Amino acid sequence: MAIRRGSLDLGLDILAKGAGTSARMLVYHFGSKEALHDALIARLEARLRERFRALAGEGARPKRAAHAVLAVWDELTAPAMRGLLRLSVELRYRALRGDAGARRVVAAETAAWRDLLSRWGLGKDAAQEFMMLAEGAASHLLLTGDAKPGRAALARALGHRT
Repeated sequence: MAIRRGSLDLGLDILAKGAGTSARMLVYHFGSKEALHDALIARLEARLRERFRALAGEGARPKRAAHAVLAVWDELTAPAMRGLLRLSVELRYRALRGDAGARRVVAAETAAWRDLLSRWGLGKDAAQEFMMLAEGAASHLLLTGDAKPGRAALARALGHRT
């Protein structure tokens, strides 16, 4: 439901209906609406990392990892997935506004992506820089609707010819 709408700004009743439960049960299990949002984003990010692992394969060479990164970008930038990108930006905005839970989720997810990317030939610093580039590419996509410049920038950063 949140992905389709591309927003965490949904009432608990709407989220509960989408999950097939009640708002009271969501609050019981997660403690707060914000904690539910944080868990939702963390779960979606974990699914994306699993997809990346499946595409690249364990112990993949950097060239194969570059193909996997670009394949994940292509999937993530499909029109049906724009909501997920908006959710990610919204979470970062909450972190910027001082939401401690959002900051923890952003830091943990960024570290998880950085660690995963560093296993495929990118050093920790290069992986961090790549993450920054990917966030900028995603923002550009959301502002313009054009995924091609972001894909080209990511491919160049990975030393991959498209």
